[in-house]
Amino acid sequence: MAEKQKAKNSLLARASDFFDLPKEIALNLPLVTIIGASEVNIENYKKIAEYGPERVQINTSCGVFKIEGKKLVLKQITSEAIKITGILKNIGYIT
Repeated sequence: MAEKQKAKNSLLARASDFFDLPKEIALNLPLVTIIGASEVNIENYKKIAEYGPERVQINTSCGVFKIEGKKLVLKQITSEAIKITGILKNIGYIT
């Protein structure tokens, strides 16, 4: 099953390149935008796994996106995107 999914993703990636489509749309990948040291926007997320003033974890198709800092706030949440503000200290993926 994993081989089938890899082949499908490879085909979608090549089609995305050929037609010049954004990979986050064609492959349903998260798009993460970091603005300075105080804001993170995540598009194409799955769910909020953990939320607190010092840590936020967001499930994505690539794994868990982890944000650590101080005074973290989920400023805006839609079905497609999340905006997190606060004092950002550490950002990364847990795969």
